[in-house]
Amino acid sequence: RYRKKPRPKQAGEPEQYPFLLLPHRGIGYAEGGVRHLPWLCELPGAGMHAWEESVELHADDLRRLDLREGDRVWVESPAGRRRMHVRTNAGTRLGTVGLALGHGPWPPTREDAGTAGGHGLLTAISDPLAGVLALQATRVRLRKEEA
Repeated sequence: RYRKKPRPKQAGEPEQYPFLLLPHRGIGYAEGGVRHLPWLCELPGAGMHAWEESVELHADDLRRLDLREGDRVWVESPAGRRRMHVRTNAGTRLGTVGLALGHGPWPPTREDAGTAGGHGLLTAISDPLAGVLALQATRVRLRKEEA
């Protein structure tokens, strides 16, 4: 007899929050991030918005949302919202939003006060088997910042 697999527990309904947030340690993540090293943030080869808070999307999702590389968006989850730049990443799966940890302002701004990890976007859901934070359990939506 076939039993339907239970859906993983996630914060946010897919209809309201269509993207799955995938926080990860980016290549520049060391000792909690690189945002406290001004000399590293000034490297010319770092690329556009390299050291600013940003999210990564697949190019097809960018087109569907009528966004371009470098546009500012509001990323909203059931836990909170942040204004970030959007970046294209071919390695990001359709329907997901990659969030490299360890970037953003240093020292933290007043806006950062009281936010949890993951830029205040992650919800506190634990993995029932491991008993640890379920990193891929937060759904988000993106809204283009109006000029």
